[in-house]
Amino acid sequence: MHAGHHVFGHIPHIHFFKLPEEVEHFYLLAFVRFVLTVTGGLFFPIFIYAETQSLTLVFLYMLLAQGLAKLPIRPFNLWVLRNHGVEWAMFLSIVFAGLEYTLAYFFGMTVLAVFFYGFLEGISGAIYWDAYHTSFGLFGREKDSAEEVAGLQVVQNLTGIFLPLISAVFIKMLGFHTFYAFVFIGTILASLYLLSRFGETHKVNFTMRDVIYVPYRALHLSDGIQWGFAWIMPIFTYLVFSGKVVLFGALKTAIAAAMAVFSFLVARYFDRKNAFGLGRVPYIGNAIFIPLQAMFPTPIVVTLGELGRSFTNTFAVAISATMYRIVKHRSPALSVGRSFFVSAGKSISFAFILILAYLAENGALALAQVDVCRTGLFLVIPFAISSCLLYGKMEREAESYA
Repeated sequence: MHAGHHVFGHIPHIHFFKLPEEVEHFYLLAFVRFVLTVTGGLFFPIFIYAETQSLTLVFLYMLLAQGLAKLPIRPFNLWVLRNHGVEWAMFLSIVFAGLEYTLAYFFGMTVLAVFFYGFLEGISGAIYWDAYHTSFGLFGREKDSAEEVAGLQVVQNLTGIFLPLISAVFIKMLGFHTFYAFVFIGTILASLYLLSRFGETHKVNFTMRDVIYVPYRALHLSDGIQWGFAWIMPIFTYLVFSGKVVLFGALKTAIAAAMAVFSFLVARYFDRKNAFGLGRVPYIGNAIFIPLQAMFPTPIVVTLGELGRSFTNTFAVAISATMYRIVKHRSPALSVGRSFFVSAGKSISFAFILILAYLAENGALALAQVDVCRTGLFLVIPFAISSCLLYGKMEREAESYA
């Protein structure tokens, strides 16, 4: 390993900070992007709805941002990873997301503008997840794979205890536009500072063909459809809370607090026991808590359901760690391929809910906006169950390497 700048040199040697330098670099940039996402991205679909009162535009944005726009950008992602490394890929992700939030000030919320924002967010998300999975899958330590991922999640979740509520208060005081401008400028400056501190960047070499022909495509596609429908939850929560953005921020703060430390405890248990089966827990949680909230759309049930789902989602670290164990014995293309097919799955779910919202808003279906969201949330059930079943094959391969 080369002698680069060790930006964590002043931090005491807590276990999960003893990282390979490649992952150490990624931790810092991923944290900056997390700040951008939890302050800007969390509220952006709500911003669209608050400006337009149109679920059709919200779901158009989410179709592009979470799925469709991510698919054709993959060859560009691989070019960045091969020629410039994971650090610069992460910086580009921050730039694209920040531009999206800032440009909303100038272009408003027309159909064309929302299409453009969704495309920028899709590019940003695709580059982020490809760099994320590549960094942990290729450079992380196999036997500590869950703890390395959970370490980043702990830092993010502890920060997330305060940021959603603080963001909601600032949005209330300054408005969305001014808030997004401050967030973008701050994260760009922080990213440039971090890049100036690193030594050489870390590059990879695999092809788009490797990405397309990865194993477990059915699992990844099912995961994407499930998580696509689950992504309806923020706008559903906003509707249930009658547009009270501070209450929405307070709920997200409570969820972050509940997840902060527990995910690291799950990760430690996973690494010590090779407990690959823990990856089934998030699927079971989604199949129970999301339909429960859709069935009883009240603030109390939604709050309790989100807390319950946040608990089961802490076990999702086992899914990533299981995949990284396999990546170590195969190729980092597996982790990028998973991201690709998850995006394809999300495209399917958001295309469905977009059509449903359009028909409802134009009078072809007698559905209220909250009922459009509820329909999508109920559809989580079959795909959460299918993912739980399909996960078994990936679990068995990881066990063969233990």
